[in-house]
Amino acid sequence: MKYIFGSFTLIAFIIACSPKTSTEVVTEMEEVSMTAEMSSGKSLYESRCIKCHGYKEIKNYSRAQWEKILPAMMEKAQLAEEEKKQVHAYVFGTINE
Repeated sequence: MKYIFGSFTLIAFIIACSPKTSTEVVTEMEEVSMTAEMSSGKSLYESRCIKCHGYKEIKNYSRAQWEKILPAMMEKAQLAEEEKKQVHAYVFGTINE
């Protein structure tokens, strides 16, 4: 009985102390699946959109909500047409993942 308990404790300790890599893999996969346009949109979203109201988690809002939010916010941020396309690609690409 002591041998089984000791073995179980040792295995549990090894598993608990092993490095966790799943978060890193997901982050790398997200970056790989992002197009150049989405990547530019992400940079714009993170730098320009948070100036007024802080970072908003994209997945907390539905597609319909973003369709109402984005046009007004893009105007307030004074984004150029190309920048608007990039932010749009990032937001809607993130929702669809």
